[in-house]
Amino acid sequence: MKLPKEWTDLDWRIYDERITKARTWRQVGEACKRSHEYCRKRLSQRFAEMPHGDVDAYRMAELERLDTREHRITTLYAHAVAVMKDETGNIIGPADPDTALKAMKQLNDISRLRIQLLGLARPVQVDVTHSVVDTSRSIVDLIEAYTAGAGDAVEHAAR
Repeated sequence: MKLPKEWTDLDWRIYDERITKARTWRQVGEACKRSHEYCRKRLSQRFAEMPHGDVDAYRMAELERLDTREHRITTLYAHAVAVMKDETGNIIGPADPDTALKAMKQLNDISRLRIQLLGLARPVQVDVTHSVVDTSRSIVDLIEAYTAGAGDAVEHAAR
């Protein structure tokens, strides 16, 4: 089994900028004084070196990323719903209701992702009940009625 390489300070800096702070690759490159492509490849390589059974490390990285996004969107939401007042002090309404609605949807999505990631969603139990109808007797009755000359009644009943 190939052991993963030890993470250097640069590896952790790239990880922190990209995962914890949720920065773009260009911002990560600027912060680490390397090209953004180098930083992207290096982090991808470090993740690829991790044992596949180490799901907890991936889960923790993803949770940190969700926490960062949630904090940013919560701040955006707070600014969007801030109460606006006119010159006399009367409340006009929220600053930006469209942004507030979009932020709320994103916060719901983050919550849904977190629930899935942590395995908190319970499987849905479906109660399936069914009944079996014995159609053989009904068909026999129709055939007997048809052969007995009640063809019109049978056709009417079949409709």
